[in-house]
Formats: sequence, structure tokens, C-alpha cells
Amino acid sequence: MQTKAPVNTLKSRDEKVKLFATLLNTAAGSCLTVGVFAPIVALTINLGDAAANVPLWKASVCVAGFLIAAVLLHMLGRRMLNGLDQ
Repeated sequence: MQTKAPVNTLKSRDEKVKLFATLLNTAAGSCLTVGVFAPIVALTINLGDAAANVPLWKASVCVAGFLIAAVLLHMLGRRMLNGLDQ
């Protein structure tokens, strides 16, 4: 005989999943800010002589890597929310 979990347990689990999905989305936003926007701005305004010291290909590879990480973290968070009962 299969028993159902109490409603409070299911709500608690759902809240934990939402909290973890929020953590992943926050990490994605941080990757986007620190790894994508900041280097682009630094190169654009030549902050700390960045345009002369950092080759464009290295900056492009790093920005692309952080962008991919941000998208993957965000999609993982969204995927976690798909399993919730609502």
C-alpha cells in the first residue's frame, strides 16, 4: 500500500526547490555581470589600459565562456522549476 506524503512535506520540498533555483539564477546573473558586462565595459572605456594589455581574442573567449556558464545555470534553474506541482 502506497501512502501519500503529507501536504506540509510537499510544500517544504517545493520551497527548497524554488530557493535552489533562485540560487542558480543569481549565480547566472553574477556570471553575466562579472564575466560578460564588466570586461566589455573595461575594454570599451579602456579601463586600466585594458585594450592594450588584453588581446581581443582572449577577452572574447573569456566572455563567451562566462556567457555559456550564465545560460546553462539559468536553464538548469528553470528546469528545476518545471518539476513543481502548481
